[in-house]
Amino acid sequence: MKKLGTAFLVLILLLGLFGFSTSNVKAQGSAPEWTIGDYWEYFGQGDFLGQMVNITMRFEVMEKVTVEIGDVSYETHRCALSISISYLGTSITATGDAFFRTSDLAEVKIFFTFMGESNTITYDPPQEVFWFPLSNGKSWNSTSTQTTISDGNTDTDVITIDYSVSGPETLTVQVGSYTCFRVTGQEIGGSISSTTYYSDAVGYAVRISGIAAGFEMDSPLDLIAFNYQKSGFIIMLLTIIIIIAVIIIAISAGLIMLRRKTKMPPPIMPQEPIYGQPPQQPPQYRPPPQP
Repeated sequence: MKKLGTAFLVLILLLGLFGFSTSNVKAQGSAPEWTIGDYWEYFGQGDFLGQMVNITMRFEVMEKVTVEIGDVSYETHRCALSISISYLGTSITATGDAFFRTSDLAEVKIFFTFMGESNTITYDPPQEVFWFPLSNGKSWNSTSTQTTISDGNTDTDVITIDYSVSGPETLTVQVGSYTCFRVTGQEIGGSISSTTYYSDAVGYAVRISGIAAGFEMDSPLDLIAFNYQKSGFIIMLLTIIIIIAVIIIAISAGLIMLRRKTKMPPPIMPQEPIYGQPPQQPPQYRPPPQP
């Protein structure tokens, strides 16, 4: 019975410790861990050349690559990017690549082709849209030299954006309800503004809205599909399996020992004396010797 009780005690301790450790592996609002195959897809409406249009944006993590901006190298996630704009029965699509710094998802470089034109945008240093870990009331500003090359024409601007965080709050979209931090950005002396709702569970934005380069969103881009494979999930799953196996073995061993102890031994039958031998007499009492 003692071993069985010990097995259940081990079960309680393991579940308690495991639950504590997994729920606190990463603080809320921490930087995500993207892996190849993760993707996010959004849908919204906006004003394009005076027409109301439907916008679909999707990007998918393809690989980790090093990108050089000036004399500095950055480790980045290269993401395949596509933005489709549908209006008046016509659909046009911009395709390309977006490069995010692996440590904090800062924007490093964007390359895309749109309406037959090739465009490359670089940020030196990377534009820090997020400053992890996110928390209510946190604020920062990010200054970056934005260089845009469009069909051989180069335009360079120094942009400073003030960011602030509020939340967490619950946001409901088509794919579910998520706890989010709202990150608001406003360009100092300019018109660029944005609001991004970041969720740990999603690994990126649940909703994106704002105005940039004169393109105004009449409704936000809401998440409509995603695949976020949290790093460490397989290790966590294996750990759960190992813990369950240990618990089963401990309980099984306790039950076996309990059965052995509760099993009644066979009665001891008196032995018959062997023919020709006198019956064995019990040992005679002998007093201890006197000193």
